[in-house]
Amino acid sequence: MSPDDIFHFLGSLDNIFTYIRTVAEEKLTEDMAIQVFIERLTHVYKEIFSDEERKRVLETFCRETFEKEEIGESLKPIDSWISMLKRLIVRVLNANVSLTTPLQFYLDRTDLWSGRDSFDDLTKFEVEDDILLQHTYVILADLENKQKTVNSSLYHNQLNQ
Repeated sequence: MSPDDIFHFLGSLDNIFTYIRTVAEEKLTEDMAIQVFIERLTHVYKEIFSDEERKRVLETFCRETFEKEEIGESLKPIDSWISMLKRLIVRVLNANVSLTTPLQFYLDRTDLWSGRDSFDDLTKFEVEDDILLQHTYVILADLENKQKTVNSSLYHNQLNQ
């Protein structure tokens, strides 16, 4: 390669790495802001919803979504649901929308899912209409706790092997 080509190539790499760092920083900052927001709202929602109501909502949500046998492989990991619910909070719940809208209305939106989830996968589940947008914070917090428990048990299992 000529020195000019190498210089051009290195300049392109610098642009790519700068873009990747910027995206990573934005994602980290967004995740931290969402987490603080969720923790505050979860505390409030724990006072609004009884333990029984929160348990019912989570069990129903899990049973009708990622625990469902017919669900696509890309939708089985809890992480995909956590990411989707965070996107929902950032894109929808920051707007002035009715919190009494059924959550299923938003779960059908392909723009709230990662690119690998197809519309066909999203049609293989349906959450009951009494699971509302206002339950999003509770579901997300409980799914994150569930994921931490799973990760912790996997970690301890690996240590014991």
